Amino acid sequence: MNRSALAVAASLLAIAPRAATAGARSWLDRSPPANWNGPGAKVPPAPAPAGDLPTAARCRGGVARPPENAIERQVTAAGWTLFGGAEKMGRTRMVSGCTSVDGMCRPLGYQVFVFVDGKFSGTLAPRPMDARTDGSANRQRLLSPEAVSAEFSRYSATDALCCPSRVATVLYRVRQADGGPLVVPTSILTVPEAPSGAGSCGAPPTASAPGAPGPSGGPSGSCGQAASPR
Repeated sequence: MNRSALAVAASLLAIAPRAATAGARSWLDRSPPANWNGPGAKVPPAPAPAGDLPTAARCRGGVARPPENAIERQVTAAGWTLFGGAEKMGRTRMVSGCTSVDGMCRPLGYQVFVFVDGKFSGTLAPRPMDARTDGSANRQRLLSPEAVSAEFSRYSATDALCCPSRVATVLYRVRQADGGPLVVPTSILTVPEAPSGAGSCGAPPTASAPGAPGPSGGPSGSCGQAASPR
């Protein structure tokens, strides 16, 4: 096989996993989605690692961090490794946990957990996510103690891994229900991803995105650095 044929074959192999992922029906395709959270639930158990452990020597200082309080110990007790900074507003706290990392120390099998008055109230996605895949959360923040916003990457079959062509913004309400506080997704708005001045990697994560802690408690740096989902 000549070099040009090899190049074409390599390109097709690179696109194939993305096409399969992007072509599948996603919970983000319906607004509002059916709620996967239930009152009184416990932090879901972490899935089996799909890559290197977040504590791998090459990722040291950029991904895993120890729990700092009883809320975060609930997450680690369920098998998750904490990463990124926690966000708190009033009675509500939001933290991220993952199970492994890819070759660039980006999180795999990660999830975002919300707590109210120390009680687990729900996750921001129905299942764990992998960086650079369709439906992966890359920005989330507390708008108030009762409101959360999160952005999710939406890939088409031909999008490069660095650059999803759309972004879905999900709004959530934190409500009191029988059995305890509950996180409820209320709406989803999907729009084309805005061009970024950050180069081919897309926009750098915000302070509350999953990633390595920076000066403000969120990730440091942009796509390609340790633990950035993008």
